[in-house]
Amino acid sequence: MNSRERIINNFEGLEIDRMAVSPFIHISFINEFYQSSYSIRDEIVDQKVHDIYKHFGFDSMVRTCTLDMVSPSIATSENWQVAKSEVRVDDINRIVVTTIKTPEREMTSKTQFCRVSPYSEVNAETEHFIKDEEDFRQFVKYQPPVPKFDCSRIARTRDLVGSEGVVAPWLPSIFNTLSRLRKLDDLLCDAISDPDFFNEMMTYYRDRTVEAANQLAKVTDIVTYEGNIANGSMVGPSYYEKYLLPFERAVIDKIRENNAYVLYHNCGDINNMYEVYNQLGLSALETFTAPPYGDADIQKALAILNKNIVMLGNIDQITFLKNASVCEVEERVQSLISMCKNRGRFIIATSDYLEDGTPHENIFALANAVKKYGLY
Repeated sequence: MNSRERIINNFEGLEIDRMAVSPFIHISFINEFYQSSYSIRDEIVDQKVHDIYKHFGFDSMVRTCTLDMVSPSIATSENWQVAKSEVRVDDINRIVVTTIKTPEREMTSKTQFCRVSPYSEVNAETEHFIKDEEDFRQFVKYQPPVPKFDCSRIARTRDLVGSEGVVAPWLPSIFNTLSRLRKLDDLLCDAISDPDFFNEMMTYYRDRTVEAANQLAKVTDIVTYEGNIANGSMVGPSYYEKYLLPFERAVIDKIRENNAYVLYHNCGDINNMYEVYNQLGLSALETFTAPPYGDADIQKALAILNKNIVMLGNIDQITFLKNASVCEVEERVQSLISMCKNRGRFIIATSDYLEDGTPHENIFALANAVKKYGLY
């Protein structure tokens, strides 16, 4: 059985020869592996990450062929002028300033980037476009419609991977998108203090995200739906069910209507969210991050989560995989397989992207242990 069949059969609930193993590999690990300085926008990284999957013996799940489909800077017009500039703070910090000008006002966003290793940079918004309701009105009035995207990169990557795996580009959830446009604590309070305003924002970005999803789902195997901001500690199940679920479900339904699978990504706290996720119509869920970096109890997830939902993750890549011995890696994988194998629809993976600095012998051990203990 080839890797593509192994992954797709997991999603379909069909027989497989062994459990699949497919850790999330991101640009930082790619650049360390090749001693390079690629950007995620460089199409060559799709080939490079696929080669890394093959090098270590993994089932390939390429996510680098992602398009920017929902940010406010993807399209400009006469009434929606976007400009960017960069300020270098010091050797490790930089700030990207994005300005949007409409006929009525100017809106500014600032994103701070911090280099935490030679190959890895983290970022967060420190200023947001939507500071008040009138800023949002500018979006409704002047933002260009969702364009027709050139999805040829995804199609080329799908052809490149062929029988050796799948492609799974990212699409931000509605709430994740809004959290980048409006300060998160304000956004969280809007649902309660000004529900009409909150629902208008969610509806507007629901419609735009549905349109993006409609295009993306037609050219990919899997859509990785980025839902980590609305996690178990940030919003919790009651808030999610009351204020977010019907909006996010509309996007997920559109993806499924186009015969693509939906892999919902929550790399944060998750343990109180399983019942809510059962209502979303998901194909798969990741990453089941265990303490201390998350709160996932894999036994609770196995007991509560809908058995038709594929589970991915639960191997700690931050501390364990970087510091464990090869024997400890094998023992951890064997233990996880013993818990999950009978359930089926479980893909061994990491709790987020592989860290640069991870010993390669441990990465090989992860793949080899699945091939040793995950046979059906």
